[in-house]
Amino acid sequence: ARRAEEELRALTGEALVRSSGKLALLDRLLLRLQRQGSRVLIFSQFTETLDVLEEYAAHRRLRCLRLDGGTNRVVRELDV
Repeated sequence: ARRAEEELRALTGEALVRSSGKLALLDRLLLRLQRQGSRVLIFSQFTETLDVLEEYAAHRRLRCLRLDGGTNRVVRELDV
């Protein structure tokens, strides 16, 4: 399990997108929505999923805001 986690953390860019059918589908959807000018909100209770989504957003140069348990309450309220 630890090796799989290390391999996942090592993935970046297109390799990250191609590593998962779900992420590849999300990629197509988000790029289409971005072209339409839409905004998207994604919920996850798993911090590792949020890590992957942050890496993906950085790769695609998508603006994102992460709100999780580590986010200061005052900062979170200002950001929202």
